[in-house]
Amino acid sequence: MPNMRRKTGQALELLRIFQHGPGTWMDVMDHAMNFQREVVKGAFSSQLLQCAICALSAKHMSFIAEKFVWDPVASSYYGESLKLLIKEISQPYISHDILLAATILLSSYELLSNLSPDHEKHLFGARTIMQAGDLKKNESSLYRASFWVYARQDVALALVNECPTLTPTCDWDTMLPGDGIGEDTTANRMLCLLARVINLKFTTASTMGSTGQGQKLTKVSVDIDHWWDNLALTSRGVIVGDRSADGLSQTWFCAPAAAAGFLYYHLASILLIETTQRYHHSVEPLVEIPGSPEHQSVLKNKLFFHAQSIASACLTGFLPDGVQFIAVNPLFYAARYIRSLALKTKLWAMLNGIEARLGFHTKSRVAQSQLEAQQFHGTDV
Repeated sequence: MPNMRRKTGQALELLRIFQHGPGTWMDVMDHAMNFQREVVKGAFSSQLLQCAICALSAKHMSFIAEKFVWDPVASSYYGESLKLLIKEISQPYISHDILLAATILLSSYELLSNLSPDHEKHLFGARTIMQAGDLKKNESSLYRASFWVYARQDVALALVNECPTLTPTCDWDTMLPGDGIGEDTTANRMLCLLARVINLKFTTASTMGSTGQGQKLTKVSVDIDHWWDNLALTSRGVIVGDRSADGLSQTWFCAPAAAAGFLYYHLASILLIETTQRYHHSVEPLVEIPGSPEHQSVLKNKLFFHAQSIASACLTGFLPDGVQFIAVNPLFYAARYIRSLALKTKLWAMLNGIEARLGFHTKSRVAQSQLEAQQFHGTDV
């Protein structure tokens, strides 16, 4: 790393920023806080980790401080990280833990402000590292933590691109501790279920009508209901005060991971209804809900309930920054089924605020959501 001795002060400052900023977002579903602890400790012996952390922290600072100061710093560390990553991969004996963590840091760098093609390249790279390291056999806490950050990004990218996840979900459960009952493990378990729904929703049209797909839909529906039925009451959110004029309830969560699991559950439920309608009737509820008026009313009310639950969790002021990253896709789908234009506007404003304050790209989701409102609901925005 060039001029590292001169940069020690800057590097330490960026490590500190990481621990109090991006690191907390990455550990939002990891109570062991592997990125804030193990990755930061590893940065003192691994130039690759140090550069990757500094790149991400500097990129973050470019959105909340002087962009002209921090952008060149971020680019410099990012370029050096790529060189070191290529060098590490070519070594005969490599640490898959460090390689995967560094790759996840770099993909997180690409997530800030813009979902560039490089982000998808890093996710493909992470998948290759996991395949080489044997996902099922790796017991490292850091490796598992890196996997779950990867899984969140894989799910987010699949939703944006409307395609299946890069990594098949059949092995995801093996990364969960067998007896894990903490909010983080519970949320990651729901993330697995959400990924299964996504892969069914965005499967090919020729496969969608098959009997096997119908059985998979039924199975994942049962599993999602079972997850919710067995969820601790404290993880379902605590209602504070009376409903607002918008019909929202202030919802407080005992841990950030509980809020993440809650949002994933309601998003998975919306997607499951959409996918079930497509399987049985070849239509999306967004366009039309077939069947009797009673059937239509039941489905519309279910979709509205899940959308309103997401809005309540997100708009009532209790959502930590790390969960706001996770909230982007739930907010997008909630806006699809929220009936009030005023409330839709608040959801769009929150999405815009996430980008303005945290640097996570949301403009394209807001634009797509507003276009849907115009096309399918006749709403001028």
